[in-house]
Amino acid sequence: MNYIKITECDVVNGLEVGVVLWVSGCRCGCKGCYNQESWNFYAGQPYTKETEEYIIELFKNKPYYTRLTLSGGHPFEPENRQTCEELCRKIKEQCPNVKIWAYSGLYWDDIKHLDIIKDIDVLVDGPFVANLFDENLMWRGSSNQSVIDVKQSLLNNEKVILSEVVQNERKSR
Repeated sequence: MNYIKITECDVVNGLEVGVVLWVSGCRCGCKGCYNQESWNFYAGQPYTKETEEYIIELFKNKPYYTRLTLSGGHPFEPENRQTCEELCRKIKEQCPNVKIWAYSGLYWDDIKHLDIIKDIDVLVDGPFVANLFDENLMWRGSSNQSVIDVKQSLLNNEKVILSEVVQNERKSR
């Protein structure tokens, strides 16, 4: 797997302060995607054992980092899935208080069965649709996308929207 970059001290791609791993490679091809350079699976640099260790050490050394976000590109592409799954598993083992967010151009029903899902806390699902863009939405670009509480969704066997989204979007109206 390749990755474009690692963003530290991120406050945009999820709750609280976190780290974003921007993976390379996406077949969704969403028109209007703001990160089209990440579509190429060969863009960026190779993800190595040292990359993984660097990310884990960030969480160990900076306890105010409470979230890892997987974005890109697409972390659930077959070429990226195993590496992202291993990173998530190690984060959960070594830094259990870290919440893991992931962005996917696929919908919940299409990916809820994947092994990686069990280590994800919040999933932003669905392709970006330019004519559904709304700058007032939290953590997503278009209204067809959902911010899903993965743990509750798996427990309830139905998609559950993250409560912070519901509360905050009601306040803003």
